[in-house]
Amino acid sequence: MTIKKPLSIRDLAVAVAIFTLPNALPEFFGWLYVITPLPVFHALLVHSQKKGMALIVRALGIAAAILLVAGSLKSLPFTFALLPLGFSLAQSARAGHSAEAASFRGAVALLVGYLALWFMAGWLAGANPYQELLTGLDTDMALLAESYMNIGKAEGLPADTLNSLAAAFRQVRDVLPHFLPGMLLATMLFQVWAILGMGSLLMRRLAPGLIPWQDLRTWRLPESLVWAVIAGTVAVLLPIPAIGLAGTNVLMVLAALYFLQGVAVISSLLRKWRLPRPLRVLAYILLLVQGYGILVVIVTGVADVWADFRKPRSLKENPL
Repeated sequence: MTIKKPLSIRDLAVAVAIFTLPNALPEFFGWLYVITPLPVFHALLVHSQKKGMALIVRALGIAAAILLVAGSLKSLPFTFALLPLGFSLAQSARAGHSAEAASFRGAVALLVGYLALWFMAGWLAGANPYQELLTGLDTDMALLAESYMNIGKAEGLPADTLNSLAAAFRQVRDVLPHFLPGMLLATMLFQVWAILGMGSLLMRRLAPGLIPWQDLRTWRLPESLVWAVIAGTVAVLLPIPAIGLAGTNVLMVLAALYFLQGVAVISSLLRKWRLPRPLRVLAYILLLVQGYGILVVIVTGVADVWADFRKPRSLKENPL
């Protein structure tokens, strides 16, 4: 089902702004990259497929013209890499897929978009984009280490402390290339979840009948996925470096997934306990800011497989 309404100047202007600003002024609006898929998601749901595509094509054309004049056109391909996520989530919503299925399909679409971007970038630049990323991160870490060392010397820190700090930065630079695949995939999962959540919230306000997904507090992973956690843990414990490295990356991705499930569980419980909104916000801040809090959220997500914290105690408590 779609809303039969004409293309509006407001919708076009918002899409153009989201496609243009992070590319033209990344130092101020780089955060808008996170919501790049939202205009696609919105346009393809509230309009017909043909009208929605027309709006997106026009917005991209105007954005490209603006960026060409501003001399920032070279960054536009990154925007294109993010658009498949919006297409995928809109198609999932139209087809009535569950939030879990929509998340999986969206993650695959986003991965395809990034891989296409890296392939094109490598082909045009004649270099390996992944290696370029590793080199850039290593350079940034080296500059950060040098900055901290200079600050430490200016503050008169003891030599032992400075040596420990330098050793810590060296260790991070050594292990980062090995853990980067898991970190990138985990980041992608957070991005899919963010768009799924923001898109659901947006459409529930603008056109609630178009979203088939229940409240994301009910979002849960397949129970069988816990075996992947067990397998990854066993791989890490094996005395084979290559297998241990693969297991570590798998566990990083699974940790991101169970973190999201833990957030859903905690959000459901806080609402079930009818805590005032300010206290709920404070609870989220305390959990997410503290390192141990993040671990608690992940453990909660894993434990929900057996404990089922969100199981209603009676039919009266389960209005859905």
